[in-house]
Amino acid sequence: MKVLFSAEASDLLETLPEVLPEKVYFNFEKDAAKYAKTLADDIARHLPYKERRVAPRRYAKYSEGLLYAVFTTNKRMSWYVFFHAYMYDNETVFVVDHLTNNRRFVF
Repeated sequence: MKVLFSAEASDLLETLPEVLPEKVYFNFEKDAAKYAKTLADDIARHLPYKERRVAPRRYAKYSEGLLYAVFTTNKRMSWYVFFHAYMYDNETVFVVDHLTNNRRFVF
């Protein structure tokens, strides 16, 4: 199994270290960068094993036929990871298309 990130998802993860301190979620960009890296690593490592659901219709603006899984990083923050799962050369490939959080202040 392989997890890949679309350009949009990669861009969102790359902007986290700048956005999170602005929204006063982290005091320092260094801590926010560590948080973003940990989140990306967690998604890459655990997405194939997470419970997945069909994404609500309102997320079709990102892509048709999306699935999603929830990643909880702490008691106040959950991330919703929207993705597609494909079979390629007898291997399941997960492509993360978008992510957002329960606070809705980042994206």
